[in-house]
Amino acid sequence: MNNRKEEYDFYKSIGICVRCHKNAAEPNKVMCIECADKERDIDKRKREKNITQSRSRDREKYYNLKARGICVYCKKRPAIPGKTKCSKCIAKIRSRKNANKSDIPRSERVSYGICYICGKNRVIKDHGVCENCYKIRLQAMEKCIDNRPNGFNDSWKKDNKLVFGGRTNGK
Repeated sequence: MNNRKEEYDFYKSIGICVRCHKNAAEPNKVMCIECADKERDIDKRKREKNITQSRSRDREKYYNLKARGICVYCKKRPAIPGKTKCSKCIAKIRSRKNANKSDIPRSERVSYGICYICGKNRVIKDHGVCENCYKIRLQAMEKCIDNRPNGFNDSWKKDNKLVFGGRTNGK
């Protein structure tokens, strides 16, 4: 083996871990479980180190721009006195926030035929929510039922029978 690339390709082609050259590689992978775990831990430590370094560097840049009176958002135009952003960036941020808000209040969305939850899509007949939100709700209900210790039971029906004495329809 002349170089590391040839060595890597050789072990990969015969299904042996390319890192330790001892264990069989996992199916459709190039490393064994042990080496993959070690690699994951090393990468995690590197990411954490980089995150702390980049946060401190970004914090320094922010305070430097703020002290010089330059917009901390676009880093080009002068900031409004007493603020950290210029007027253009403030308007841009404000319009982006307002674009996410629907003009119709949530309580009135269904009467306009708009989904009660997302406020974007048309409602399914007799449901008040769009198809996507309806599917998400069904999945959430299934998870709730599955997470119950006894599965789905009608304990609330039993409580109602105790309170109302088995009466139905107000009789």
